[in-house]
Amino acid sequence: MSLGNSPAPHSAAPAALRILTFNLGLLGFRLPGVCFVPMADHVRRRLEAAPRQLIDAGADIVALQEVYDRRHRRYLADAVKNAYPYTYGVGDRWSMFSNGLMVLSRHPIVSGRYAPAPGFRPHERAISRKGYLCVEVALPGIGRLRLINVHLTVSGMFFPSVERIDDDRRRDEIAHLVHLAGVGGSDPAILVGDFNCSPDVHGDHYRHITTAGYVDSFVAAGATGDGFTWDVENSLNRNGPYKNSPSQRIDHIFIPKALLARLSPVGGVVTFDAPTVSIGGADPVTLSDHYGMMVSFVSIETALIEGRARAEEVPA
Repeated sequence: MSLGNSPAPHSAAPAALRILTFNLGLLGFRLPGVCFVPMADHVRRRLEAAPRQLIDAGADIVALQEVYDRRHRRYLADAVKNAYPYTYGVGDRWSMFSNGLMVLSRHPIVSGRYAPAPGFRPHERAISRKGYLCVEVALPGIGRLRLINVHLTVSGMFFPSVERIDDDRRRDEIAHLVHLAGVGGSDPAILVGDFNCSPDVHGDHYRHITTAGYVDSFVAAGATGDGFTWDVENSLNRNGPYKNSPSQRIDHIFIPKALLARLSPVGGVVTFDAPTVSIGGADPVTLSDHYGMMVSFVSIETALIEGRARAEEVPA
């Protein structure tokens, strides 16, 4: 998918940068002679409702996961193009599910690439292409910012007996991600996406990230509440493969500690947690089997400049 059209970027420096990560839950299977079988119900209705809700959320950058079908990616890019003229995603015709990753931006995406995750054998890559969607966005008043959108391996989705293999794979994916992000260099990337780990579930994997030079921006912003982004009480999850799993916060926005001198997280909120999608004749459902996570950041430099300007306006 292209980096976008070339309308004039927003000229005013944003008072805050809002980043949203959201697993849209559009995964499904198309088998020969069999209709589309979704992992979470009501794919068509939820997909149709997504553009308006994504726009209304008001984020500057949106990182999406589980948008596997190229027709779904084209539909979303076209439906939100007035609000998000810049989009990036990479398909893979040799893989059944591709990677499902997509980025929408109000500001220019000046570069993008896809880096495959290590350790997947050829027959596994033919099913799903796990990896990292890397973009660089030019933000007025902030400068260029690198982001990496991810959807890490989930544990024991169909076969609990392979859970340890999945856990080891996710650990390797995180190690490669931290290396790819360049956290020890001069231009480290913000990490966003569905990490399939939380402070309480697979906490060692979560702490692998936070001890490698990253800060959980939802926590750093002082957000209150449990922040669950996967809720077992969600009607889309009650009868799913993880119906016996605890609710947890597995979707994250990690900012490198080195970037805190430029950007300060000031607000975090869980989004799309209300059942707003009408499915006809039954109770409405949420937009996905996940909820979204959005964090607002203040540009430290912009805040200092505005503070000095206000001080100069005060009569002596």
